[in-house]
Amino acid sequence: MSHQKLLQHITDMALIILLLVGCRAPTPTPEPVTIRVAPDGTGDYPTLEEAVRRAPEGATIFLVPGTYRLEEPLHIYKSLRLMGAGMDETEIVSNAPDYVICFSGDGPFAAEDITFRHEGEAVADVVVVEGGDVAFARCRFTGAVYVEGEEDRAGLWLQGSTTGIVQDCEAVENDNIGILIEDRAQPTLEGNVCSDNAGSGIAYFGNAGGVALGNDCARNRKGFGILVGELAQPALEGNVCTDNKGAGIAYGGNSGGVARQNECLENWAGIAVGERAQPMLEENVCMDNGEIGIFYFGNAAGVARQNKCSGNGLYGISIEEQAQPTLEENVCSDNEDTGIAYSDNASGVARQNECSGNGIGIGVLDQAQPTLERNTSISNKKIGIFYLGSAAGVARQNECSGNRMHGIAVSEQARPTLEENVCTDNEQSGIAYGDSASGVARQNECTGNLMGISVIDHAQPTLEGNVCSDNENTGIAYSGNVGGVARWNECSGNRAGIVVVEQAQPTLEANICSDNEIAGITYGGNAGGVARQNECSGNGIGIVVLETAGPDLVDNDCHDNTEQDIVDLRP
Repeated sequence: MSHQKLLQHITDMALIILLLVGCRAPTPTPEPVTIRVAPDGTGDYPTLEEAVRRAPEGATIFLVPGTYRLEEPLHIYKSLRLMGAGMDETEIVSNAPDYVICFSGDGPFAAEDITFRHEGEAVADVVVVEGGDVAFARCRFTGAVYVEGEEDRAGLWLQGSTTGIVQDCEAVENDNIGILIEDRAQPTLEGNVCSDNAGSGIAYFGNAGGVALGNDCARNRKGFGILVGELAQPALEGNVCTDNKGAGIAYGGNSGGVARQNECLENWAGIAVGERAQPMLEENVCMDNGEIGIFYFGNAAGVARQNKCSGNGLYGISIEEQAQPTLEENVCSDNEDTGIAYSDNASGVARQNECSGNGIGIGVLDQAQPTLERNTSISNKKIGIFYLGSAAGVARQNECSGNRMHGIAVSEQARPTLEENVCTDNEQSGIAYGDSASGVARQNECTGNLMGISVIDHAQPTLEGNVCSDNENTGIAYSGNVGGVARWNECSGNRAGIVVVEQAQPTLEANICSDNEIAGITYGGNAGGVARQNECSGNGIGIVVLETAGPDLVDNDCHDNTEQDIVDLRP
C-alpha cells in the first residue's frame, strides 16, 4: 500500500469512528431512589437498618414521623440521604455503646429534619462522621454519654477529612461536647444551637478548620461556648456565646484562626487565649462577663483588634503570665476594675486602644513590660495608666485626661519609660511617682492638673524635657525622701514652678520656670539637693529657700521676677 493510500485509509477510519460516537445514544441518568420506612415496619423495608443495608448508593430514605429504636450502633458506609418529618416528629434512638449512627466513606451523606438521641448510661457519641462530604440540616444531636478521663464524646463528631455543612441544627444536652470537629475536618457550621451541654458547645482539635458562622452557644455548664485547641485554625464569625461556665470562646494549644464579630456575653470570660495560641480577634463584643472581656495567659500571642470589652466584672482585657499579644484599637470601657491589665511577666504591644470609665484605664504590675502607644485613657474613676510592682516597659504618646486621680501613676518598684504622653485635666497629678518607683519621664505634657508631676515617698525618677504648665498648684512637686533628677523641664503658668519639701534631695538642672504665680523654685522643710543652671523669670519670686532647707544653688539665672529674684531665708 502506497503512503498516500495509507493516509487516506486512516482518514476514512477516523471519520467512521466520529460518526459512530456522534450517533451513540446518551447514557441515561438513573432515577433517584426514594425508600420509605416507618417505625411499625409498614414501609418499603421492615426496619431502618434493613433499609440502609439494601438501599443503593445515592438513595433517599424517608422516615415517617415516629421513634426508630436501634438495638445496635448503625454504621452507614454508602452515600445516602436520611430525611425525616422534623426534629420534633422523627427520632432515631439507641442505648447501645459507642454511637447511635456512624457515617464513613467518600459521601455525600445527608440528614434532614431528624433527632438523633442516645439514651441510657453506655458511653457513646450520638452521630459520628469519619470523612466524606456531609450535609446536616435541621437535625438534633443529644444524649452523648461521657466518662471523666476518657476520650471526648459529642452529639456530632466530625473526624478525618470531613467537609460539608451543618446548618440550623441543635447539639444540646450532651454529657461533653455538642459538636466536635477533629483531625483535618473542614466543615461549615451555620446557624446551629449548641447549648446546655456539660462541656463545650463546639470544639475544634487536631488540624481542624472550616467556618463556624452565626451559631448560638449558651449555658454550656463546665466548658466553653466554642473551644479551639491543638493545631486547629477555624474561622469563627458572628456567633453568640452567652452564659457559659468558662469563656464564650477559648483558644489553647498552638491553635489560631480568626474570631470575628462574635458576641460573648455573661460568661466567666468573653474570650480566653492560653498556652501558645495565636488567634486573630477582630470586632468581637465581650460585654457583661463575670470577670474578663478578653483573657490572655500562658505564652499566648496573636492580635486583638477593634473589639469592644465593656461592663465586665474585673477587666476589659487581661494579659497574664508570659502572654504577649498585640492589642489595637479596642474599646475597653466601664469595666469594674481595669480596662487593660498586664501582670506577671506579660508583654506585647497595646496601641490606639480607648479605655474610659473603668476603675483604672491601663494597669501594669508585677514584672510586666508592655509597650503602650497612642492609647486614650480618659475619664477613669482613678488612674489613666498605673504601674506598680516591678513593672517596666514603655508608655509613649498616650492621652491620659480627665481621670479622677492621676493621669499616669508609678508606684512600688516600677520603673517604666514614659515618653511624649499628654496628661491633662486630671484631678490630682498628670504623672505621679510614689513608693520606690523610678524610671524616666521624658517630653510629656502635663497641663491643667492639680500638679503636673508629683514625686513622693522614696521615688527616684529622672524627669527630662517635660512641659508642666497651667496646673492649678505645682508644675513639679517633690516630697518625702525622694531624689532623682529633673532636667530641661519647662514649668510655667502654675501657682509654683518646682516645689521641693520634707527630706527631698533631687537634682534640678537647666529647667525653665517662668510666669508662675508664687515662685519658680521653692525649697521647704528639710529639703536639699542641687539646683543648677535653672532659668527662673517672670515669676513672683525666682527661687525661695525657707529657713530649714539646705539646697546647693549653683549658676541659676533668676531675672525679671516681679518681687525678687532669690529669697534665701537660711541663717
